[in-house]
Amino acid sequence: MLYGTSYGTKVAERYAQTYPSHVSALVLDSVVPPNGPEPLNLPTFAAIPRVLRQLCAQGACAHITSEPVADLAKVVKRMRGGGLSGRWIDGDGHVHMLRATADDLLQLLITGDLEPTLRAEFPEAARSAANGDTAPLMRMLRHAEEHGEEGEEESPSESFNTPLYFATSCEDELFGWNRASTPAKRLAEARVQIGALPASQIAPFGPANVLDISDIPPCAFWPYTTPAPAPVQAPFPSVPTLILSGAGDLRTPTANAREVAAQIPGSQLVVVPEVGHSVLGSDLSGCASKALQALFKPAAIKACAEGGPQILGLLKLTPLAPARISAVPPAKGYRGLPGRTLTAVGLTLADFLRQAALQTLGALESGNIGGLTSLRIGGLRAGWAGTAKAGFTFHGYSYVPGVTVSGKLTATEIVLHVGGPAAARGTLRFGPHRKLAGTLGGRRVHAGGSLDAAGASAAIVRMDAQASPKLAPGGSAARAAARELAGLLERLP
Repeated sequence: MLYGTSYGTKVAERYAQTYPSHVSALVLDSVVPPNGPEPLNLPTFAAIPRVLRQLCAQGACAHITSEPVADLAKVVKRMRGGGLSGRWIDGDGHVHMLRATADDLLQLLITGDLEPTLRAEFPEAARSAANGDTAPLMRMLRHAEEHGEEGEEESPSESFNTPLYFATSCEDELFGWNRASTPAKRLAEARVQIGALPASQIAPFGPANVLDISDIPPCAFWPYTTPAPAPVQAPFPSVPTLILSGAGDLRTPTANAREVAAQIPGSQLVVVPEVGHSVLGSDLSGCASKALQALFKPAAIKACAEGGPQILGLLKLTPLAPARISAVPPAKGYRGLPGRTLTAVGLTLADFLRQAALQTLGALESGNIGGLTSLRIGGLRAGWAGTAKAGFTFHGYSYVPGVTVSGKLTATEIVLHVGGPAAARGTLRFGPHRKLAGTLGGRRVHAGGSLDAAGASAAIVRMDAQASPKLAPGGSAARAAARELAGLLERLP
């Protein structure tokens, strides 16, 4: 019985086609077809619009965007000619200038296969950038870079083996060039192939992006000593076969899984909502695991229930960040700048807690959740905030342009000083029923929702306490703590 994930599915498929009498069952997770991967990644480009619209299903993007695919196209168009620049604020409040290109945008989408919190941020980041506000995109870009840096810190047995990858990919992929040609001629032949693609097949990206994310540039220089592999047309054995595909997978899209399923008599395809690449390693719903158990029993394999508009079933999509104080509605019962500032303070606290939840959920997904009690997060516009004893501390943290929050928020005390050139300045403290109350712009105000700093801090502490090399992503205790932290977002004023 053969089990393969990603490229491993190709190995399992080729073995089953070559030695059908030696195979009793197949489990294929995140499918690469027997003659794949497609060298120009055309299935990936075809899947991008579908995956973006899936993220926005069931009204999930109602207050973000009406058409995420159009937003992506607008941002890619704005990036032509050198990309977009913007500011990113680190955990010490220092400002860094970053630049994002269409290649970066494409890589963000693909990285979201393995980092679901990036999927939670993408619709908002794209919409903001389409509107001219690049801060959310730069924050997301840095988030993706940090995810990559964490991967580089893995042990040698877990890290990505780049030489092995190219030794395999360059030999196995059917690039369509003459292996006896020079590297320059191979590249020229590939560019001709890419240039002949209909624009609609890769939109909103262009030929340069197709080339850049492919294995063509490095493999053009591979020192071939063997002929290209011949396409395999052999039939598959008629054996019990479970095929798993993440609905959000862009590396090995569901189209690949359907192609292979159609070739294996009696195979069963299970598409798992809200999951990207490597289904069994990232599906927290339990649907894929139940399907695998059913294959062994044997029992009927059931389709997965459609998920809600949440990432990991825990965290909703990141809301659209206001680009100016005038875009912030006044708090209920108030008018003018004091009312807008009161709403802005609530949005600022929610942004910090959301970023803390994103980091927590990202750590949960990777199983690397140590050190969460020392979180330090840069504001979207300025400043920083972090975890402190029994709560949080804010240092000029800004989410709405021109509005800053400084002070502390603990289980027993809140003192938040509100400043900035666009704000109605003042101080907010704990009022009756654990609500924010104080003075903004000389006017007495109080927020409509209660704050639970103790709950948020305790959730992070519990997550950190679960840190262990043996902790499986999605463990019940860690998942419960992450759910509690994410749930606090719903109760912020």
